[in-house]
Amino acid sequence: MRLRDWRIPTLAVAALAFALPTGGQLPYYCFYALAAATAFAWLWVRITARNVSCAYRAERRALAVGEAVSVRLRLYNEGLLPVSWLECNDASPLRPPAEASWRAALPGLGSAVRVETVRVRRRGVYPLGPLKLRVSDPFGIFEGRRTIAGSQPLIVYPRVQPLDYLPLPLNLPLGSVRTRRSSPEDFSSLAGVRPWRAGDNPRRVHWKTSARRGRLHVREFELAATADVHIFLDLAAGVYGPDEDERAVEIAASVARYALDRYLNVGFLAHGGRRYFLPPGKGRRAFRELLELLALAVPEGKLPASRALLFEAAGFSPRAAVVVITPQLTPDLAGALLRLRQAGLGVLLIHLLPSITATSPPGGYAPAAANTPPAAADLLPGLRRHGVTALSVRDVDELSRPGGEHRWRPSPSG
Repeated sequence: MRLRDWRIPTLAVAALAFALPTGGQLPYYCFYALAAATAFAWLWVRITARNVSCAYRAERRALAVGEAVSVRLRLYNEGLLPVSWLECNDASPLRPPAEASWRAALPGLGSAVRVETVRVRRRGVYPLGPLKLRVSDPFGIFEGRRTIAGSQPLIVYPRVQPLDYLPLPLNLPLGSVRTRRSSPEDFSSLAGVRPWRAGDNPRRVHWKTSARRGRLHVREFELAATADVHIFLDLAAGVYGPDEDERAVEIAASVARYALDRYLNVGFLAHGGRRYFLPPGKGRRAFRELLELLALAVPEGKLPASRALLFEAAGFSPRAAVVVITPQLTPDLAGALLRLRQAGLGVLLIHLLPSITATSPPGGYAPAAANTPPAAADLLPGLRRHGVTALSVRDVDELSRPGGEHRWRPSPSG
């Protein structure tokens, strides 16, 4: 409770001070009337402030960067006394400060609804509320303030871009050379039907074809990749410029979507303010869990990417493919990538270049070597010679662009 207008209480005190030495009915009448108005206003604010409540409702709880969501706020007056003056200030970071405050009035046992469309420009977790209320009485003497906690927050995922092709260094079972190493089959992709041979699994018999041709035929499926794809995102403190971590996270999400669409197991690793870890998995659930981690990822790590990568190397499976996303390629990181490659792992380095500035040449993208720091420009050729697939890109669109530093020819199955 706060005193908003001091004039009526001051007049009541002045009327009492005049009535005590002089007497008379009029001064006492003025004092009683002003004092009653002050007490009435104090009780009004105290009761109505307690009776106001609110409820947030968003059309969905999860969205991607750049998408809009409709947020509905309903204010309730649970008492019989009307709320003649009410000012609301939404402290949620979803709204700019200029649009976060508005005024309303609530009848007894009534409500008011405010609907807003909010467009989120950055990933993260955004709470709905808290809502700060200011309630006043009809005379405007007192003001009651109250803070109402918000509801379940919104989670904003990074933007995911479709990739046409990505040179993932997978251990694919291609060719006709006989080997002792077993290769699993993708039972969601039928390759064809062939005559039955001794040793075939009876469960794979294609009965319609067998009945039509008069002899047993079995189904054959395409061979699937056996490598797990581990995405390692550099979240060390100080390696990103303004908003550069958004581009790196967007690349990580797009690479994960590309691998999951090809029925590969995808895991995630990062060392930021905490350790972000997701074991390799498939399907929509794995992708949703990965997006939730990326929405929370903050570049506040104390370990450099080289040390964090070697720290996690023991957990990689023998046939894993590691995708490293970093804006800072150092000799220590190059050495860590070569150690992973020597251990038999497939390594894909996605080196994030600085964004285009006003000094960039007209026409868009400058050659990668001209914008790459000298140390990185010297390290990239050596990494490629030792079997590390290295790409230098500015954003996710360049991953599927066959040109510049990362020129390749897509495979027929890619």
